[in-house]
Amino acid sequence: MADRLVNIPIQDLVTLRDFYKADWPTFNIGYGTVDTYVRWLSKDPNIPHIRIFSLNGDWSDGTFIVTDWNMLFCNTRNTSFTRLIKALSLIDWSKGYIIASIGSRLLDVINKFVKDNNIDVGYINPTKWYRMPQAEAAKFVINPPDGITFRPLTEADVVTANALWRFNYPGSIVYLKRLAKYNISIGAFTSDGQLVAWCFRIPAGCLGTLEVIESHKRKGLGSLMVRAMAKSIAETGHDVFAPVVVDNYPSIKMFERLGFKVCGTMNWIPTVDRGNWDDNEPHY
Repeated sequence: MADRLVNIPIQDLVTLRDFYKADWPTFNIGYGTVDTYVRWLSKDPNIPHIRIFSLNGDWSDGTFIVTDWNMLFCNTRNTSFTRLIKALSLIDWSKGYIIASIGSRLLDVINKFVKDNNIDVGYINPTKWYRMPQAEAAKFVINPPDGITFRPLTEADVVTANALWRFNYPGSIVYLKRLAKYNISIGAFTSDGQLVAWCFRIPAGCLGTLEVIESHKRKGLGSLMVRAMAKSIAETGHDVFAPVVVDNYPSIKMFERLGFKVCGTMNWIPTVDRGNWDDNEPHY
């Protein structure tokens, strides 16, 4: 029988997620990714264009692929990676995906896969992968400065954040709206309502897309946003992880000053020109 991708039933996702918690934190990215979709689909089981696949209906070794609009997440606990490669070979790569949240142990495997299959890739965005244990992050004290208010981001806020985000791309507003709707997020606002800094919890379960607008840099807002998001994530019972671009030396210093420790790398590989995407969320 030919190999095929089979949907993993929603009711099985908790078991799959918890399979990744063994040997903590070795498989933290797999855990964080599946946990995200457990939480999202628990809130709304009919979120469009999310597919969670196993190879031939068997995820006993943790092998899974998630496609979520233009994002693709994958992982396995199988050290041979053979079944993961078979599953990836069944994806229609002409659609164009960002292969997202690729940790250290999978990076060489994914790079070899795209090369062997002549899949065009864009700029690979490498980051350092930082961790802070839940108990440490829970101790953070958050005191916004005078004239600054913190609150979760709304859909209207996301439009502003996307326009100012230095890593935005055609279609990224859909990504950020999804994060604001289903995940923890924090925005810093001036007394007149201007959004000046923000941070989201991204699908790997970590904090990310941290941004402070130019007029409010060097005022400690970035550090404060990280502490606030870290504390919020810790209050859900999870360790806190964060990707930091490898040449962003001020952010690296900030995270390390706060007590985060490097535990690996995290990478994103876009498989086609991002110009092929737009801001309209399709409904398959």
